Amino acid sequence: MVADSQREYETFHVLQSTLFIELPASGRKRVAAAAFTCYIEAMISSDSAIEIILTTHDDLQQAQDLARLLVDQRAAACVNLVPNLISVFRWENAIRVEDEILLLIKTTADRSQRVQTLIKRHHSYDVPEIIRLDGEVLHQPYMEWLRDCLA
Repeated sequence: MVADSQREYETFHVLQSTLFIELPASGRKRVAAAAFTCYIEAMISSDSAIEIILTTHDDLQQAQDLARLLVDQRAAACVNLVPNLISVFRWENAIRVEDEILLLIKTTADRSQRVQTLIKRHHSYDVPEIIRLDGEVLHQPYMEWLRDCLA
């Protein structure tokens, strides 16, 4: 019986969070499933959750400088630069087609505001794109511009 109890105990050991409750085996499984679900939800909503922020730039050297600044300031863990992006957009009542570089910025929720601040401060665009991959726009003037284009 001790061996079975030890195996069940190890089953509930998740990332150094231990759950062991003396219940019948079926009860332990239900409690463990509920606890694991709560643990995962807490990790997802945590301020340390991973975020990917997108922005674009029209100049490769300036994009590299911004990427280096974000990493140097520890606002981002990594920035991927994707060159040869063709953007089609409306600007000043005209449809424009421009070559741009896409920056994929990997950070955490607790550093997200720092990323936004650095982009706004160091970007050459009047209205830089600042978007999280989940689709939430982080820079209100960009959202207003987007809505205006779709109106």
